[in-house]
Amino acid sequence: ARFPGHAILSEERQKIYNGEEWAWIIDPIDGTTNFAWGFPCWGVLIALLHFGQPVLGVSDFPMLGEHYHAIRGGGAFLNDRPVHAIEVPAGADGRPGVLPTQIFVLCSRAVERGAIKVPTKLRISGSCGYDMALLASGSVVGTFQQLAYPWDLAAGWILADEAQSVISELSQNIVFPLTPGLDCGSARCSILGAASAQLMTVFQSGLLG
Repeated sequence: ARFPGHAILSEERQKIYNGEEWAWIIDPIDGTTNFAWGFPCWGVLIALLHFGQPVLGVSDFPMLGEHYHAIRGGGAFLNDRPVHAIEVPAGADGRPGVLPTQIFVLCSRAVERGAIKVPTKLRISGSCGYDMALLASGSVVGTFQQLAYPWDLAAGWILADEAQSVISELSQNIVFPLTPGLDCGSARCSILGAASAQLMTVFQSGLLG
């Protein structure tokens, strides 16, 4: 009512982005299967797009007591405390010295896809938004989402970006900015996230090599 010119995009409502200057993109329950079975890792994802580009993101996980938010140029926060992607120092060979006990989170589809060779532990949370929040807060060194929609990614995209992590789109479908006329319900893509550009290279070789 306050902003009648703002569009609202979500899986349950309007899916077509018509090029509005301002658009909210919402996933009311990210991690639906978790929610349905009482597994506490699920959340509400809300992002504000300016000409299709995320400028504000909120990722709220009520059962875990974790509330993340980020605004373009203003940093990333967990429960109002600043967060930052984990810093991984370089080893003797100049490559990132990632530890085998550190964690890489991914979706179940990525596991079903086949062998994933990264020098870390693998974990599945069942929530794309939570995986990206973990990357932003420094809990994990990377994430891979095999098939995700824009409403799965928008809030976590700016959160991860403001936390100085790196996101790469792997399926050759540009996610953000959204293009006018895009049907978000058919715009599935694969993304890889890493705590640094150097780690991105390591993970790309493990996933794509």
